Amino acid sequence: MLPQIVDLPLRHCYSDVLRYLGYRPDKTELNSTVRDLLEQCQQSFQTIAKPRGIYRSGKLKEFALENCWGSRDLERLLGTATRATLLAATLGPEVDAQIDCLFASGDYAQAVVWDALGSDAAEQAMQSLYELVNQEVYRQGYVLTARFSPGYGDLALQQQPRLHQLVSGAAIGIAVTPKHLLLPRKSVTAIAGWLTTDATKPDSSSNLACATCALRSCQYRCRGANEEVSDETR
Repeated sequence: MLPQIVDLPLRHCYSDVLRYLGYRPDKTELNSTVRDLLEQCQQSFQTIAKPRGIYRSGKLKEFALENCWGSRDLERLLGTATRATLLAATLGPEVDAQIDCLFASGDYAQAVVWDALGSDAAEQAMQSLYELVNQEVYRQGYVLTARFSPGYGDLALQQQPRLHQLVSGAAIGIAVTPKHLLLPRKSVTAIAGWLTTDATKPDSSSNLACATCALRSCQYRCRGANEEVSDETR
C-alpha cells in the first residue's frame, strides 16, 4: 500500500498539557494567572499549528519486521500479527519556530506553555491518525495493537531513520537528525500491528510510551501507566 497523507484535527487533552508543565494534582496550585496564560496561548496556538499525518500499511515482511527490528517489546506487542501500519504525524515547522522565537525573546512563560501545548497536540494528532487507521482496519476484520515508537522499551531510537523512510515522513515535512530525533520537534512516528478480532468495537487505547518506560519516578509520567484514570479530551 502506498503512503496515505491526511489532514488531522487540532486537539488538546488539558490534563496532559498540565502534566507536561509539571502540574501535579493535589500538589500544584493552578491559579487564575496560569489559567489565563494557558487560554491565551491556546488561542494563538490554534492559528499556527497545522497537524498532518501519513501512514502506510503492509505485511510485516514489507517492512522487514519479521525480527521486530531487534526489539523483544515490539515482538510481544505484535504477537501473531502478520500485517502492520507505520504512522507519522507532525504539527509543522511553524510551531517549533514560534517556541524558539519566544525563548529567544525571553518570554519564557509563554515559551514553556507553547512547548507543552505542542507536545500534547502532536500526541493527539498521532492519536487521531491511529483512530482513523483503526477504523479502516476494523472494517477489514482486524484491530490495531497499541502503537509503539523508536525509543519505547527496547526499540532503539536508532530505528527512527528506518521508520521515517518506510513511512515516507519527508512527504509531510518530517526529517531525522543525525542523533535520530525528529524535526519538526513536535512530530511523532509509530508502528501498530494488525490482529484479527471478533470484537464489535475497535480498542481506542494506543500509547505505550509511559507503560514501557523504566523511569517510574518521572514527573511527566502518564498517570494511566500506573493506575486507571478517566480523562476527557477537549
